Amino acid sequence: MVAHYFPNQPIDPDDAADQVAKQLSARSESEILIATIGKEPIGFATFTTMFPAVGLGSALFVRDLFVLEPFRSQGVGERLLRALATLAVGRGCLRLDWTAESANPRAMALYDRLGAQQLDRKVYFRIEGEALTEFALNSEQIGGQAPPTTFETDRTIMRPHHSDDFEAVASMWAEPVVVRHISGTPSTPAESWTRLLRYIGHWSALGYGYWAVTDTATGRFLGEVGFADFKRGLDPALDGLPEIGWVLHPDAHGQGLATETVAAALQWGDRYLEQKRTFCIVDPDHVASIKVAEKNGYRELMRASYKGQPTLVLDRHRPTKPGD
Repeated sequence: MVAHYFPNQPIDPDDAADQVAKQLSARSESEILIATIGKEPIGFATFTTMFPAVGLGSALFVRDLFVLEPFRSQGVGERLLRALATLAVGRGCLRLDWTAESANPRAMALYDRLGAQQLDRKVYFRIEGEALTEFALNSEQIGGQAPPTTFETDRTIMRPHHSDDFEAVASMWAEPVVVRHISGTPSTPAESWTRLLRYIGHWSALGYGYWAVTDTATGRFLGEVGFADFKRGLDPALDGLPEIGWVLHPDAHGQGLATETVAAALQWGDRYLEQKRTFCIVDPDHVASIKVAEKNGYRELMRASYKGQPTLVLDRHRPTKPGD
């Protein structure tokens, strides 16, 4: 059947046998009816019994019906369907249902001759490929369920902060090179403790926040990346929009980790943030951070002043997706 529908896809018989065996063992509701000549299979049907709401009759649903080319138009498909009908009646089913490809006139003619009805009131839907993955990921937002907050990049693990991160956070923010383009003044332990509690509180209050970034191989603390609403009072106001920010320990500079982790944060944000737009603020002299922002899709929005210092504001709009 794979050769019929996907003629350019190579088939390993052993792999195919293993796959069928796994599917049957993992899905006890799946059954296969095989047509043979002697011991040679020439066709098959896969099917399952579908149980309805209380008070309604069950149905036998045929997922696949396939006959090898040399044996078509010899009644094999009809015999399979009649055998399935016998099973359905024996199990107390009130219906035998299946789908068909409209581009297969021979099959359509067979089903018409057998008296099967085409149900115009039924529409066949499908979600596949990347759309299926996206749909499954977004389902985590339904019913108030929190989206995943811990994930990996190629070289890091990103997770929300916890109180045990205090020493690592305080040590990083005490580094002059870290704060040179932020406040210009190393943070005291008390300031770093307040910052850490603010990170943790964002997740509880807003459903987004900062991630602690650790090395996948060693577990070493590398820095932090994330979204926040700091109520900075910029003019024009951007309060209510998630502001992305990133800061890395000096030992992690110059390795592309900022670009890597900001990209991962934005991928999360594109899936889970309600807002379609985010922004960041950068020291106009901090060339490296400006490059990180631009590589991740941020563009200059305006020049402003924050706490008396020149500030570059960049913003980014979420790529358009269905529903936007």
